[in-house]
Order: sequence, then structure tokens, then C-alpha cells
Amino acid sequence: MQFESSHWEKFEDYRFLRDIINGMEVVNDSAERGVKLITDFRNVVHNEEQQQFLLQVVENHRQQVSLNGRKEQLG
Repeated sequence: MQFESSHWEKFEDYRFLRDIINGMEVVNDSAERGVKLITDFRNVVHNEEQQQFLLQVVENHRQQVSLNGRKEQLG
């Protein structure tokens, strides 16, 4: 770096980007998707083994759909 971090506050670009970053909302998208997956399908099956298999199938399908860049039926 060209300047010590103690001098960064003097630069308008630094302050501008700092304000943008401080305004960003941090989320754990992966965890939120996992919770949503469980809540969407928790009542479909009642056996733990079947539930795990169902969740794996659904997650695999979602990954395949997202690889296509749009949500449409795979065929």
C-alpha cells in the first residue's frame, strides 16, 4: 500500500467506499437456503432417511437448474 492505514480517512475515495461497505447487509445465504429447504419439505416424508434423501435430490435439482441460468423445467 502507498499509505499507512492511519492516513486513509484523509482520502475521499476511501470514505466513499467505506460508507458503501458499512451500508451493506451481511447474510449467510447458504444457511438461509438450507433452512428454507428444510421448512419447505419437512412434512413431505416422516422417516429421517427418506427426508435426507429427499433434501439431497431437491438440492441437486436446484443446482442443475441454476447452472442453466434460469429456473425452468429440465428436460
